Amino acid sequence: MEKTYRPFVRADIDAFFGLFVDNLANILVLATTLTGVIKMPHEIVYGRVLPGFAIAVLAASVYYFFQAIRVAKKQGLTDVCALPFGAPTTALFGFLYSIILPVYLISGDPMTAWRVGVAACLINGIIEILGAFFGETIRKITPRAALFGSLAGIAIAFIALKPTMQVFSLPQVGFLPFAIILLGLIAKEQMPANLPVGLL
Repeated sequence: MEKTYRPFVRADIDAFFGLFVDNLANILVLATTLTGVIKMPHEIVYGRVLPGFAIAVLAASVYYFFQAIRVAKKQGLTDVCALPFGAPTTALFGFLYSIILPVYLISGDPMTAWRVGVAACLINGIIEILGAFFGETIRKITPRAALFGSLAGIAIAFIALKPTMQVFSLPQVGFLPFAIILLGLIAKEQMPANLPVGLL
């Protein structure tokens, strides 16, 4: 019996909550840094920056969803997963603390900092679009260890180490979700009432 590709499976619920919490954390960092440190007007942060962030995440997620279906049908696969989309944590910190904050400290004007941030996003997008034409060539000539080494270093330093330290710094809060993750995602134990691990 031939298996058919299912665009939605139960594991997608876990993936949704994982991505939701990740993006929520990035939104909180973005909003508190822009309003608290850079003193950017609330109209800009909550009227332009965060809605723009939300629209970008929604549009990209829908695009990747249909792209995964297309790839699955074209290659006859049943295990294709859509690429999760959100603001990369390292890029977010890079834009905030290497571009927007220095411009604000030099100019003293939050609007100038915001405009420079928008210009930097545009330039970044243009570089990524141009890079798409050469991505496959770069991938072929670059050793795999060089490509993944930097990603692994960033993941360990920024994505894994800090949250792990937070778990142990506040164990009465951190140990319960940590135990749920270990039991549900690593040991593959069934959760109470068969709830998805990410939701629980």
